[in-house]
Amino acid sequence: MIKIDLITGFLGSGKTTFIKKYASYLLKKGMNIGILENDFGAVNVDMMLLQDLMGDNCELEMVSGGCDADCHRRRFKTKLIAMGMCGYDRVIVEPSGIFDVDEFFDALDKWYEIGNVIAIVDAKLSEDLSAEADYLLASEVADAGCVLLSRSQEATVEEISSTKEHLNRALGQIQCRRCLDSEIPVVYTAVSDPVGAGLADEEGNSVGNITGTSDKLPVEEQLKMIRDLMPDAKKIGILYTTSEANSVSTIKEYKELAENYDFEIVDSGINTVADVEMAAKDLASKVDCISNLTDNTVVSALQTVIAAADEKNIPVFGSEIEQVKSGCLASMGIDYIALGKQTGEMAAKILKGESKAEEMPYEVCSGASLYVNTAVADKLNFELDQATVDGAAEVFDEITVE
Repeated sequence: MIKIDLITGFLGSGKTTFIKKYASYLLKKGMNIGILENDFGAVNVDMMLLQDLMGDNCELEMVSGGCDADCHRRRFKTKLIAMGMCGYDRVIVEPSGIFDVDEFFDALDKWYEIGNVIAIVDAKLSEDLSAEADYLLASEVADAGCVLLSRSQEATVEEISSTKEHLNRALGQIQCRRCLDSEIPVVYTAVSDPVGAGLADEEGNSVGNITGTSDKLPVEEQLKMIRDLMPDAKKIGILYTTSEANSVSTIKEYKELAENYDFEIVDSGINTVADVEMAAKDLASKVDCISNLTDNTVVSALQTVIAAADEKNIPVFGSEIEQVKSGCLASMGIDYIALGKQTGEMAAKILKGESKAEEMPYEVCSGASLYVNTAVADKLNFELDQATVDGAAEVFDEITVE
């Protein structure tokens, strides 16, 4: 039987981002997959965001609005049955955020066996949800094998605890006995500044039953790399989201270390992704290069930043390997796959009873590696000396935008 995965979550919770990464992972394993978008509306934006996954081993299907709810459910079940006869190794279903999860299980029939059921919930969940929204939220969480809190790197311990309490209240209102125990250990990953986010104290110790890993950027190594590659440069531009604690703390470190390498940091703060284009163009006109952080908002608009820099023929330096693949010239960055393994090892110790989260200080990804993209250098007529290329951990000769 075909394994079927259900990924649920409200609009903006991050379920489309998750499913895109999950589907990419399955495709890299050689699987033939189908993705069903169930959208009770006229336009499916999520479907458009997943278009670049389409290929010989991935097909996208959609059940959109235009009928009443009962008709929509019948069409959904018909589509599931049809997909069950297409020879997929796995089918992933992403509901619209207004779909009753119980109806999903009713539609499985003999065609599928349940794989993963994952509910994605914003770690900074709003307290002001309607009764109907709370019911739908409880439905998603009650049936989930895994509840994943998104944007946890931006949330404080208090906000995460508040979200858990909200979920438990919603579950109680539908007489569900499931409870997300506040004593369940939390393991976070890729939080640049756990202390600033309130996840650890100044000594790095846990402030509760929580631990994890930090993707703190190797700022000094990045500055040294930029100086080596651009000996005459004076000003480095950095674009960041003012509400992201991780970005604010990294900007501070850049400014503290910059004078050691005879640089001036010119920073530009934004609030939303809509601000990126104007801010990037203005910043590119004032600096010799741009150094990109792991700022969620800015990274989501990285191509806009690169386009602004291209107009001024200045390079953008990334903060990790994927940004270099996507068009940044170079990076002294961390390896997120290695960071994920490091986080998994911490979680394994907790699950095996070898350690307790509250007793484990957070860990930082050790070391930084040089990544360069020769295609970007060619585009900018930027000369990369052979020693730099030979010394890189990985060299890319094309620009790959996912």
